[in-house]
Amino acid sequence: MARTMRCLAGLAVSLWALPLFATCNDAYLNAADSTSYENCKDRATSGEASAQFGYGLILMSGHDRVSDPGEALKWFRAAAMQRHFLAQVSLGRYLSDERFLPAALRNEVEAYAWWSSSQQIDPARSLWNRLSNQQRADASRMAPEYERLYGSHP
Repeated sequence: MARTMRCLAGLAVSLWALPLFATCNDAYLNAADSTSYENCKDRATSGEASAQFGYGLILMSGHDRVSDPGEALKWFRAAAMQRHFLAQVSLGRYLSDERFLPAALRNEVEAYAWWSSSQQIDPARSLWNRLSNQQRADASRMAPEYERLYGSHP
């Protein structure tokens, strides 16, 4: 069930975002195309934010490969730190939603900070209402730093 949810979520985001990670479209859409997959991975490794996001989607959903949510988060974070908007929004969703990640990988404080830096006010506000007092204190410290470092979207 969790794998199915990750696949559906990855597909929904990827279909909407196809033009934004064009370097990985072929790898995502055709799992048998190992050349496209390696090209996507190489471009992600070289620091291209859209490829990092696309590679993260491939790893999160599995998409006819073995799903690796922990590794996917690494690539989403790399893209998000380059101000990649969809990577930031995806991190907010994945890090805060039990349907996508096991408890050991979820981090609602970090999710709040990513949503805040990407100016996703409604999800951030909804998440804020679920946070404990300690998490709110942590989020209040983390969010301005993330906004300063990774915010300023057009």
